[in-house]
Amino acid sequence: MADLLKALSIAEVKSKFRVRLDKVIIENRAFRLFSRVTAGCLFLCAGKHIDCINPPKEDIRPEALNQYCFIMGTYTVPELYNLTVGIDIAHPGVGTFHFDDEENSQQQYHTWYQWVPIAFFFQGITFLLPHMLWKALEKDKIKSYCDLEVASSVNLKTRSLNDNSDPEKKRKTISKAAVYFVGTMSYNNFYAFAYIFCEILNVVVLAFNFYFTDCFLGAGDFANYGPEVVSFSKLEDSETEGLISPMDRIFPKVTKCDFHKYGPSGG
Repeated sequence: MADLLKALSIAEVKSKFRVRLDKVIIENRAFRLFSRVTAGCLFLCAGKHIDCINPPKEDIRPEALNQYCFIMGTYTVPELYNLTVGIDIAHPGVGTFHFDDEENSQQQYHTWYQWVPIAFFFQGITFLLPHMLWKALEKDKIKSYCDLEVASSVNLKTRSLNDNSDPEKKRKTISKAAVYFVGTMSYNNFYAFAYIFCEILNVVVLAFNFYFTDCFLGAGDFANYGPEVVSFSKLEDSETEGLISPMDRIFPKVTKCDFHKYGPSGG
């Protein structure tokens, strides 16, 4: 599954960032940044889901360990958050702890951890939806408006016509374009409303992804993430002692997984 997502991601990114000089642009820069760059970054991150560190001197296949942790889930230990990394523990929330029973367990499971690539891929699709809808509604109308003779006579920097073209040919070309635009005035209201609708849809998709990410990580974690990071970054080094960064608490880079192995005798 991860290989398929990675292949689709690379192909999607290549197709979106391919330079085509003859392509007609039908969206503004903010629209393209929203639907192309954001979606491309999400597809690019939808790669390998989880990578377990195999214990030394253990003949455990990495693939089996990765699949086990992917299915069973990973966790951190909140009671270890306030310990010093590199001295008391290896990573924030990762270390040895006393396990009493499942009801009184101090483990905080990150059930979303292994599903991040799939979530990124889904979110990338949602960011592409407004572009795909607008492309279907637009029906190459802008492309049909772009008369090559007019385009070749326009100087984009000065917004004027080049003087090296034939004056008579230039006049006929401009007259032809002017007659067309005047004749079709007020006939493109649906076209304008469709574009505005797709722009509004961009905002809706953005709000949906914010809510989706907040529910995906845990109610309130993502909504309060920005203010918590800003508040933590303003603290002095002496004030952060014994505190865990919100970036490590909400987005742990390393988590734990219990893998039980038994020998032939059952021990």
